[in-house]
Amino acid sequence: MQTRLTTLETKWDTVVPTLATREDLLALEGRLRDDMQHRFIDLQRWMDSALQRWVLIALAVMSIGGGAGLVLTKRWTGPVSSPMSLSVEQPADTSQPAPAPAPADVAAGAGLVVPQADAAAGQDAENPA
Repeated sequence: MQTRLTTLETKWDTVVPTLATREDLLALEGRLRDDMQHRFIDLQRWMDSALQRWVLIALAVMSIGGGAGLVLTKRWTGPVSSPMSLSVEQPADTSQPAPAPAPADVAAGAGLVVPQADAAAGQDAENPA
């Protein structure tokens, strides 16, 4: 029993001094946190730059594809034989003002068009069938 105890004490005396203390573990934890934070920041920067590259590549491909599509569509449809004409009504020529009516015509009501009711239409409206 004494030999077993001596063997265990020897192992204990050789192993215990090599174990880490609380201060050693806190220092190791701090270094590990710093290292992880720096690696995370590096990873974020790399992902941002990679994303920017992929967005630029995608925009370039879409632009080239869209331009090629326009060219091919124009080539397949050919020239338009009868283009649509846009008719825009021009306003009346207002460079010369209309002549003013004579004072006698204004007093008599000349120039005013009064619609006359049709006698037959009036009767149909009063007596619907």
